[in-house]
Amino acid sequence: MMSRARFFPCFAAFAGAGVAVFGVVFGVGMLLTAQSGKGADPGTALLGCGISWLAGCVGAIPVAWALSKDAARVGMAILASTVLRFITVLALVAPAVLTRDSSRVALVCWVGVCYLAMLAVDTLLAISLMRRFSGNER
Repeated sequence: MMSRARFFPCFAAFAGAGVAVFGVVFGVGMLLTAQSGKGADPGTALLGCGISWLAGCVGAIPVAWALSKDAARVGMAILASTVLRFITVLALVAPAVLTRDSSRVALVCWVGVCYLAMLAVDTLLAISLMRRFSGNER
C-alpha cells in the first residue's frame, strides 16, 4: 500500500527548495554584478528574492494540500498554485515599486529572475512528489 503524503513535510520541502533557489539566485546575481563593476544593491536584491520566496511559499499551499489528500489532484493544484503565486507577486511588488524612489527596474528584475527559477524548481518538485505518492515513480 502506498503511503500518503503529509501536508507539513511537503510544504517544508517547497519552502526549503525556495530557500535554496533564493540563495543561488542572490549569490550568482551579486557575483555577476560585482564582476561587471556596477555592483547591485544588496537590499534591493534581498527584497526581490524575498518577495519571490514568499510568493513561492503561498503557491506551495495548494500543492502540498493536494498531495496530502490525493496525488491525482496535484495537476490542477499546480495550475492553481501558479495563479496564486502570480497574484501574490503582483500584490507584493506593486507597493514596493510604488513606494521606492530608486532601483524600481532592478527590483522587478530580481523578482522576475528569482520567480522564474523558483517556479521551475517548484514545478519539478511537485511532479516528483506526485509521482512518488501516486505510485508512478520512474
